[in-house]
Formats: sequence, structure tokens, C-alpha cells
Amino acid sequence: MLGILFVGQTILSAKSLASKVIPGNKEETILQEETFKEEQAVQKGPKTWVVVIVLAVIIVLIIFMALGLRSASSAINEGDPAKFFQLEDINKEMFDLADYKGEVIVLNFFATWCEPCVAEADELEQFHQKMEETQKAKFFIVDVGELQETVQTFIDRHDSNAVYLFDKRREIMKDYGVTGQPETIIIDKNGIVQKRIIGETTARNLEILVDQYQ
Repeated sequence: MLGILFVGQTILSAKSLASKVIPGNKEETILQEETFKEEQAVQKGPKTWVVVIVLAVIIVLIIFMALGLRSASSAINEGDPAKFFQLEDINKEMFDLADYKGEVIVLNFFATWCEPCVAEADELEQFHQKMEETQKAKFFIVDVGELQETVQTFIDRHDSNAVYLFDKRREIMKDYGVTGQPETIIIDKNGIVQKRIIGETTARNLEILVDQYQ
């Protein structure tokens, strides 16, 4: 009889223990699931932001490329009519390129910090003097983005007598599609851009080209 009672109590104790442990296990399982979901959410968060940032960068690059292509397509190229502009000269007086319509015009885009520009300075001065003698063309140097005072130092150092014009806002450079210096553009007597020279050139090379458009 005592044995039966002991077994009965053992069974009841086991059931009671099971009833206490099982709910605990369920709660623990639920807690683990919630923790797992939170961890997944945390792991997904940064990945989502990375994707957003990458997409934003791609969109910005596409916009810049589109603007660059549009700008390039609207720039003046060989065979296009030249743009006759007004710019300040070394004395800060207004210069009008339209005053030289009907003549061959040579424009050299330049900057004092540009090493190739400095390297070709003597050649350009020779060309300028030759054109002054022969009157076959008008030669102008267009400084990009600098002040007259800066260029005056360069002129004094190289004893240059050429006419310097100042594209301080880089607008003329953009109009002509100039992306670097030096770059030389030759305009014929009809106001058409005939030649674009990227990089250094020589007095002799420019003289030969000018002769082609007389």
C-alpha cells in the first residue's frame, strides 16, 4: 500500500514538474525566436542601407555622365561656326573678337601653371611676331581662370607681346569644348572652326596651317 502511494506521488510530482518545465521551454523558445528575428533585422539593416547608398551613387554618376555628354555635344567642334566672344585683356579693357571677322584667327587656350603651356611659350611668341609681320592671321592667347596680375608676371618673365584675354569664368573654354591646356583653335575667314590642336605646338606648324586657310 505504501508502495502504491509512493508511486502515485512520484507520478503526480513528475506531472507537476512537467507542467512547470514545458511552459518554461515554450517561453524560452519564443524568446529565442524573437531574438533571432531581431538579429536578422539588425543584419538586414546595414545591408539595406548599403544598397541604398550604392544606388544613390550610381544615379548621381548617371546624371553627371548625361550632363557631360550634353555639354560635349553642344560644344563647338571642327566644321562648326565659331563663337565671337568678349573678354577682358591684360589691361582689363573689353576685347571683342567680332572685330576680327573676315580674318584667320588663332586662339591658344593657356594657363601659367600648365607646364606644356610654358614649354611652348617661346614658339608661340615666334608665331605671334611672324603673324604681325605677314598679317596672315590674328593670334590671341586665352587664359583660363586666372587674374591679370598672375599672367602679367608670366608675360614679363617670357617677354611676350601677344594679346592675352581672360576667360575667368571658364565660359569660353566650355563653349569651345576645351578640356585642358594648351589647346589651339584655328578659325578661317568665314568664321568656321577648321582645326583643333590638343597639346603643344610649334610656330612652324601653326604657320603651315594658317597658310591653308588664306
